[in-house]
Amino acid sequence: MDDIYGKYIPRSRLLTLADGVYTVAFTLLVTSLGLPEGYLTDDQFEQALIAQAPKIMTWLLSAWVIIFNWISFVRISQFTDKLNHSLLFFIFALIGLI
Repeated sequence: MDDIYGKYIPRSRLLTLADGVYTVAFTLLVTSLGLPEGYLTDDQFEQALIAQAPKIMTWLLSAWVIIFNWISFVRISQFTDKLNHSLLFFIFALIGLI
């Protein structure tokens, strides 16, 4: 494919960039989970877990969105041998949604 400057962009570079973006997104998502501080009894742990339920649900929804987006990206990239400008713009927009 010729890009704006008339040079070829290997598809593997775009795939590597996308995988890196998704990896960073998941890393940030995992680091947002917090653990309670100190030693907890079973009852205290259960209460802390119940208190975290809304955050856990939000985390699961966010993880689902990232996974769904990554699967879409992989499927799109499997069907393309050459990247034209429109497809490249669409892929960058898809990555940007992360």
